[in-house]
Amino acid sequence: MYDGYPSPSGSVSKDDLDSNSASEDDSDSVSVTGSSSPSRALLAFPTAVIPHDTEIDKDLESPLDDAEEETYISLPESLTALRKELLGDYKCPKHAPKSPPLLHTLTSSQKLSLKHYVAWKKSNGTVKAYGLHAAVLKEAAGHDILSLYHCQKLAVELTGLNATKVDICPNTCIAYTGSYKDMMTCPYVKDGKICGHPRYDLKRKKSLQKKPQAQMMYLPIMATIKALFANADTSQLL
Repeated sequence: MYDGYPSPSGSVSKDDLDSNSASEDDSDSVSVTGSSSPSRALLAFPTAVIPHDTEIDKDLESPLDDAEEETYISLPESLTALRKELLGDYKCPKHAPKSPPLLHTLTSSQKLSLKHYVAWKKSNGTVKAYGLHAAVLKEAAGHDILSLYHCQKLAVELTGLNATKVDICPNTCIAYTGSYKDMMTCPYVKDGKICGHPRYDLKRKKSLQKKPQAQMMYLPIMATIKALFANADTSQLL
């Protein structure tokens, strides 16, 4: 059978050519090789199937609202409920912002302090090393260098990457957030048994402030995405 590709021997039989040319008069397509009929391999290529119960929005200028949103994949009920809980009343804006985000104007001291901070972080320096090198840089450049605390505070203000501590199960079963935020023991079930690990250190009952047995650091998703797009290298990767 001739499928538009040369046979292993490099030759094509007369019967194959006759069967292929028989459909030339009934076809309106023209290929680059001069054959007016698409190969059977292309005809057998799978194509996307649009569900019959959905309507394609012909007006591309007016996006579909939530009620008319097309769904091509049936999502599990648990995923649908989680997405609804996370999004809440949020709706994607119909139009992108016309102006870029406002840029912060930094002083020479702030710029030099941030450069010093980045170099200190990349070299895994100690707190003492930050202060000693800052003093040398101040004498050489003639600009005040922010303290480590104020430099970290400035970095958070510029990026919005303010880390939040979230209580978690010491066995890393769950994070005490969302529907678990008020629980005192881990409800996770593994191998038919409930973890039941307490959230707080029970040995500190006399303490006025409860101490979580384990915590994780959480960075806000939107601020992380904005920071990635604000950087020249990572924005190209995105």
